[in-house]
Amino acid sequence: MTGLLSARTRITLERGARVSGPIISEEAIVVEAVVVGSSTKPTTVTAPVVRLLPGATIYGAVMASENGLTVA
Repeated sequence: MTGLLSARTRITLERGARVSGPIISEEAIVVEAVVVGSSTKPTTVTAPVVRLLPGATIYGAVMASENGLTVA
């Protein structure tokens, strides 16, 4: 997906997805084995709660205002 992904509720990026633009949620973002951004075009993932699962690759900034967790 290219461009902005935004939601008022939880966003779950499932295994194999590729997102090139910013991802913003008012609740939570869960990132499975997904690539977000690229080395030449970093982007942003931001929500009150952010969970990065094994295999998640984020090029750019990750901001969690309440709780962030990388799950092994």
